[in-house]
Amino acid sequence: MKNLKYLKYVLSLSLLICVGYFYAMKRGYGEISSSSSSSSSSSFSSAAASQCVETYFVPRDQVWQQLVSFLRGAQNQILVAVYWLTYQPIINLLIAKKRQGKDVQVIIDESVYTTFDNIIPEEHMNQFLDENIDFFVYPSQAFKNAGTPIGLMHNKFVVIDGEHVFTGSANFTQVGLGAAEEHRNNYENVVVIHDRATAQKYIREFEAIKNNIHDLESSNEEFSEEESSEEFPLTQPQIDLLRRKGYSDQEIARIGERVSGWPTQAIFHHIGSLPYKRRPQPAYGN
Repeated sequence: MKNLKYLKYVLSLSLLICVGYFYAMKRGYGEISSSSSSSSSSSFSSAAASQCVETYFVPRDQVWQQLVSFLRGAQNQILVAVYWLTYQPIINLLIAKKRQGKDVQVIIDESVYTTFDNIIPEEHMNQFLDENIDFFVYPSQAFKNAGTPIGLMHNKFVVIDGEHVFTGSANFTQVGLGAAEEHRNNYENVVVIHDRATAQKYIREFEAIKNNIHDLESSNEEFSEEESSEEFPLTQPQIDLLRRKGYSDQEIARIGERVSGWPTQAIFHHIGSLPYKRRPQPAYGN
């Protein structure tokens, strides 16, 4: 009898141990599965994010090389809105893309022409306009000098093919992009986003800035008909050229007030940039 009771005790204890082990294992497996699933999900999200967003920093990374690579990947269109654009390799690449038949449009702020002593406005503009690149200058300094400041076009972004965005704090200058080894003292950040919905938002902003530039030109009192002079401080061939391009005598007079004494080519290109009247865009290759 005593042995039977002992046997029952051993069997009950064994059963309790087995049941406890079963539940412990089940609970442990659930936690491991949950942890594994969470880790897997996190890894997947990180992988997806890494494919959609890239981050770079100056001076740690060669950001200028990332921009070059980004621009080279454009198949159809490049939209650039940047406060300062002076780094020649980037300008050359934009020109090369235009020559390949891509749609290239550029917006900069006018302050680039009042900040850098080594940049001659007409020469800088001519690089783009000679290639029939749509080139716009936000007239921040013209309005500031007139006593009606309008702020700056301080963006730094590029959109290519309606799907990819390059943006951040860096101006497209040698120092800003970290391309000057001896002067890499800027701290900048850049984000590259591969997302169509985001890119479309940037495109809408780009178009809004262009429209605002046109509105500012129209509202600028300096170009109003009431203040225009009927005198033409230009040569007759220059006047004839502007007339052939569709400019009225009043428009020619206002242009002459600004660019008297300039070479014809510089005049023609300079008025292609706002706040001056944009010249009619010829077909590419003409």
